[in-house]
Amino acid sequence: MALISLIDEDRQWFKSRLDFGHGDSRDIAFCSTAIQQPDVFVVPDALQDERFRTNPLVVSEPNIRFYAGVPLINEMATPWELCA
Repeated sequence: MALISLIDEDRQWFKSRLDFGHGDSRDIAFCSTAIQQPDVFVVPDALQDERFRTNPLVVSEPNIRFYAGVPLINEMATPWELCA
């Protein structure tokens, strides 16, 4: 699964996605945490990470275990997120 999303205060928009058919709620989005990091954000095992172990995306479909994301900031400071 791979995603490129645009995030605002309430939700995320998927600009491109592969093998991810879930909604755009920011409440459960890993990207909400990743976008706050200055560099690459990696979660080696989401079941072992306190921030994500009860997340619906972890405990049910798509059963995310590994996550990596990096903020992509353009010249207008628009936050994008590249997630895998």
